[in-house]
Amino acid sequence: MRTVSTGTPTGSAARREAPRAPSIVSATGPADRGGTVNEALLDPFRHDAWATRELIRICQGLPPEQLEATAPGAYGSVHRTLHHIISAGDYFRNLLAGVERN
Repeated sequence: MRTVSTGTPTGSAARREAPRAPSIVSATGPADRGGTVNEALLDPFRHDAWATRELIRICQGLPPEQLEATAPGAYGSVHRTLHHIISAGDYFRNLLAGVERN
């Protein structure tokens, strides 16, 4: 594993060691279903969590006018697109975990 002088993992090592997302990315699935989460889903969920954190980090440095800017093919403004990405991720994680929507 590569580290910078602070001992922080970098590159792909940082993605692999990122904090785990909601419980559905654990080795076991919802108790009421009695199953386990497909191991093939772990890496995509970890990558999604890493990518979303990176987007949030980058967007935190943008001025309000850039956050409200739109572009062809985007889901509204940058702010609205980020909200859509996070909401969609929550929806699918809850769906896979068997959590009912309110």
